[in-house]
Amino acid sequence: GNLLFVKTFGTDTENIGKKLILDRDGNPIVLGFTNGSLDNNIIADWAVKWNSIFAKKMDKEGNQIWLQEFGSENNRFFTSENKIFIANFEDRNFSNNSFINVSELSDGGQVEQKLLHIFKGWNLIAVDMDLAKIPNTIEIVWQYIDGNWSAFSPKSTFATSIANRGIGIENNLSHSNGAWFLANSETELEMLQKEENSEKPTVPVTVAKNRGWNLMGTDMEIPAKLVSCKNGVVEAMWKFERGKWFYFVDGVDSSKYLNMFEKIQPHQGFWVLCK
Repeated sequence: GNLLFVKTFGTDTENIGKKLILDRDGNPIVLGFTNGSLDNNIIADWAVKWNSIFAKKMDKEGNQIWLQEFGSENNRFFTSENKIFIANFEDRNFSNNSFINVSELSDGGQVEQKLLHIFKGWNLIAVDMDLAKIPNTIEIVWQYIDGNWSAFSPKSTFATSIANRGIGIENNLSHSNGAWFLANSETELEMLQKEENSEKPTVPVTVAKNRGWNLMGTDMEIPAKLVSCKNGVVEAMWKFERGKWFYFVDGVDSSKYLNMFEKIQPHQGFWVLCK
């Protein structure tokens, strides 16, 4: 056949093309990994990681239609026919047991649907979610905001008790507030989608408002050291994964201690102690 076009793009470090698929109209989409921000793409400097995923869609003449990057070394992509899915894992082993969530990219390169994986037992997560869509596999949901506990349950027995005590969650869940989910089996939660922002992303709101304990959340990967307190300083942070507690103390070398963490994954809830 005849050569149609040649295009070169990438960073000045490492770039690896892994797969080429065609969309419904025959436009090519290149998938791979990069270290850095491709072609001045919109991605926050603090989010750039080694082996970040990129997906670049071009027209049949090789002109860019859109470019997406996912700044986490714990992401992997999967394809099915002309669909693209981005999966996030708790660790870089990428085992089924460490799966957290999956996103599907639309034809326009935006996140179209997000599912969050919930394990049996207690889960400390952060989601944008319609309370009416919480499945019956969830026994109860607890939130702690401004020093007060509130709850929701799709189960009639729990729901009646919550209503009688006047501690019901009034609004839909927000990813900025962590929440405890008790599940009787593994399940997937369908999260609400937000409008995409075309401006360069900024660090998520990670300021704890109150002295004492704050239950917070994020929908983006962030370094733990970026979390701060509105009044006072962060004394310690804790998160809960798969039945285990992990902690962070600024200035402590995490490599010397077990169960310490340095970053918070997307859709994780976490406790912040402000002193």
